[in-house]
Amino acid sequence: MPDLRMEGIFKTYPNGVRALIDVNFEARNGEIHGLLGENGAGKTTLMNILYGTITKDAGSIYLNNRKVEIHSPSDALKLGIGMVHQHFMLIPAFMVAENVALMESSAKDISKKLDLNKVKEKIRSLSQTSGLEVDPDAMVESLAVGQQQRVDIIKLLYRGANLLLLDEPTSVLNPLETRQFFEVLRRFKQEKKTIIFITHKLEEILEVCDRVTVLRRGRVVGTAETRGVSTKDLAVMMMGAGSETLLEYSAPLRPPDENSSVLRVDNLVVMDSRGIRKVDGVTFEIHSGEIFGIAGVEGNGQAELVRAIAGIDPILEGKIYLDGKELKNSRKIVIDSGIGYIPDDRLKWGLCGNFSLAENMILGVDVKSKFNTRFYLNYKPIKRMARDLISKFRIVAPNENIPVKSLSGGNQQKVITAREISKEPRVIIAHEPTHGLDISATRYIHELLLDLRDQGKAVLLVSSDIDEILKLSDRIAVMSRGKIVGISRREELNLESLGLMMGGVRAK
Repeated sequence: MPDLRMEGIFKTYPNGVRALIDVNFEARNGEIHGLLGENGAGKTTLMNILYGTITKDAGSIYLNNRKVEIHSPSDALKLGIGMVHQHFMLIPAFMVAENVALMESSAKDISKKLDLNKVKEKIRSLSQTSGLEVDPDAMVESLAVGQQQRVDIIKLLYRGANLLLLDEPTSVLNPLETRQFFEVLRRFKQEKKTIIFITHKLEEILEVCDRVTVLRRGRVVGTAETRGVSTKDLAVMMMGAGSETLLEYSAPLRPPDENSSVLRVDNLVVMDSRGIRKVDGVTFEIHSGEIFGIAGVEGNGQAELVRAIAGIDPILEGKIYLDGKELKNSRKIVIDSGIGYIPDDRLKWGLCGNFSLAENMILGVDVKSKFNTRFYLNYKPIKRMARDLISKFRIVAPNENIPVKSLSGGNQQKVITAREISKEPRVIIAHEPTHGLDISATRYIHELLLDLRDQGKAVLLVSSDIDEILKLSDRIAVMSRGKIVGISRREELNLESLGLMMGGVRAK
């Protein structure tokens, strides 16, 4: 019998969106089971129901052939079910051990004097047996994103979870970390843990999963053994006939206007909140009609560089020039100067979750625009513009009034992209622009960036996805330890040479 069985699951949200329609799903004990589908297909909703953060409308859940009721994450954890979300459930100002200790089984346990030394000892033991190296004394805010993910998983292992739900777990990992993470999953499998692996990446499904279930528009399309299918087969299951062509493309190279320097960064130095140099003397320029890609292992200064250019993080030394004129380090000045910004963390930097989709579409727009009266927002043109952008950018939403936090991650990303491109920027900064997007939405975003390039715009693409960098960029720079270790034209690089540069080996 399967370790997990979900039968006849239905879910309709208050806004009328039918997220799940008569879904049947099962996962066997000791298998890695992929869950695949486009943005909004219902994958995360199904797993949130299993984890107790969302209530199903109808259906049944069985564990080891026993019907169970799950009304909260606490219920799920008691049954051995743990979930790692795309946005980690951690308190940055706490140590790793303190975050893990919060997973104690009851308020009664927490009310006792906590022996952190015992917690740390168990974390070290779990780190060793699982292969997830974590320092229990480290402050979470000091950890790279990949390390924070390990803490979130350790938290679940600490509580004895043996059915792990992983929502887009590799979206924050570089290629080496991904390979290491897959080894951890295979170790879990040997220990007879069950893994449900939610992803958009077809190659990863085939590499690490035993079986895969595909959802499309809230319904199960089918379940297959991965050894019997190809990426093209999965694309067709996920999106229908003809979609396999989305997998095979590379942007044509287009010589930029090298006499037109649009954005120039000169010897930039940026410190983090701890006074550490995260950007250390970075210099580059982007020409009109060029996509300039920056690759690098996460945590090597890319985020701080991007935020400094966008006017968010302060600059310690160096200057930024736009069309030959110095650009002041101010968010308002950057916006008014015609620089669009697609951030890597959409909920932290790009959206106001409780605002409506329409309201999010005008964030950063001049207060003197047609969208404002003297004292109030002028909602008629705001909503009209939002409806136009929903249609143009293929945003899946019931209407423009819905809170943006209720959209899928991929559609939230489309909202930001639509807003920034609709401002007709001179420069667009795209930091992890396809993070969490399925192959169809990824291809669409890529086409938008290429169209901007062909219009003569300057595009700064910062991505940890090597394939994305190699597909889109005209020139590629690599950051390591806050410095640029080399800048090359795309045709001069391949996966191996780019990987070496990402490891800090300077290009010859």
